[in-house]
Amino acid sequence: MSTAVTTAHAFRDSVQLLQKLHGLIAAGQDASDEAEALRAEMDPLWYAMSELEQERLKGLSEDFYILAEGGAKQTDMSAEEKARWNEEATTVLTRTFAGQDVDAALKFLRKPIPKGQPRDIVAFMQARCWEHLGEADLALLFLREAERLDPHQAVCVVILLQKLGRIEEAAHHAERIIDNKQSTSEELYQAASALLSKARQMHPSHAKENFQRIVSVLERALRVFLTTPKEKREIPIGDRFIITMLGFVHQLIGNKETALRLYNEGLARYPNEPALLTFRGLAQIDVDRSSALSDFRIAVQAGARSRWAYYFLANEALRNQKHLEAWALSLRAIELAEQARKPRNQQSLDPQLAQLYEWLGIAMAELGQPKDRILENFQKAESLDPRNERIRGNGRVAEARNGGSVVANGWRIEPSDASKLAVRSEFHEDQPSPDLFIKRSDTSLTRLAQYV
Repeated sequence: MSTAVTTAHAFRDSVQLLQKLHGLIAAGQDASDEAEALRAEMDPLWYAMSELEQERLKGLSEDFYILAEGGAKQTDMSAEEKARWNEEATTVLTRTFAGQDVDAALKFLRKPIPKGQPRDIVAFMQARCWEHLGEADLALLFLREAERLDPHQAVCVVILLQKLGRIEEAAHHAERIIDNKQSTSEELYQAASALLSKARQMHPSHAKENFQRIVSVLERALRVFLTTPKEKREIPIGDRFIITMLGFVHQLIGNKETALRLYNEGLARYPNEPALLTFRGLAQIDVDRSSALSDFRIAVQAGARSRWAYYFLANEALRNQKHLEAWALSLRAIELAEQARKPRNQQSLDPQLAQLYEWLGIAMAELGQPKDRILENFQKAESLDPRNERIRGNGRVAEARNGGSVVANGWRIEPSDASKLAVRSEFHEDQPSPDLFIKRSDTSLTRLAQYV
């Protein structure tokens, strides 16, 4: 094991022991045998850490004492002292969010704050610091403190849990947002997002009830958004995200007409918005292919971040023997699909991604590209869908090519089938949520800058 790994292991073990120790201290058991045993266990770990990590652990111990005493301390300051505090806060924290001097920010955040400054900002900023340092559990600890001081911070706890892949826990925590009658539209959207992440892991027969509940949460979110004055909306275009997810969930339930109505309403507000166009195209691809393809073309021109617009257009181009166009569209769809695949899913099967590699191989073959590059694409396609006989057959056609000549009319190219798409499990990749965690970091800095 490398020194770096050992050090990281020692620091995280020390943090866990330190939390237990402070729990005993808070319970008045500082001198107990259990507390002494924890200190003894921490000793060898202390010497396995770097000096920087030792300083971080000392500071963290101070933070635990402050938390036990009720959180950030406030104090009276003169106008001049407030101005100096404000200037230091803005400078230090701005550098932190640029990835610099995180430890300086943690040290600054232990100082008393001016009376009138919201105390939850301190815990929130501490959470951001620990997130920058890669310590997600500590970030969660301080975010929960921020939520204790301001229930509206529950949404940031949910967002971080989702980022960490703790889907069940995120969905459970989202209930706090839903139960809060004061939740904003943006918070309700994130709560619905957490519920959707959980529901998409369920068997369809069990998920429908959850989808119905997500619809009610999103409808509430949209009502709140529309009744919130524009200057008080946290995400000015939040309705765009709400409408897109609401339409998508209606599609999952089977309410296609409702979904189309929502997409049309959304596009009336946000013309040529690529996510809305993509999802509207998916909703009508089986009944009005021409209109769907038109939506996909506009979405692509608008810079769509979903693979699906490119996927259907690549298939259409290949079937019409527009091989250069098929090549470009397949390549872009592959790029987006590979970006969306989680590291843990890199070896998982993906029939539609397999098709894209297959189509890329066919287009390259028709354009006379080197045989080894063509076959690489078919090999990748087979690895993603190993039982697919069509891919194997097209691979044999590619293998049978004689030098640079093309085997005419030998390819088997099927129309793309929307009913088999994995889009039902990829909403969050196709329509990324606005990150309130980042947004609230910027807002907090603004609040600090304006406070004198």
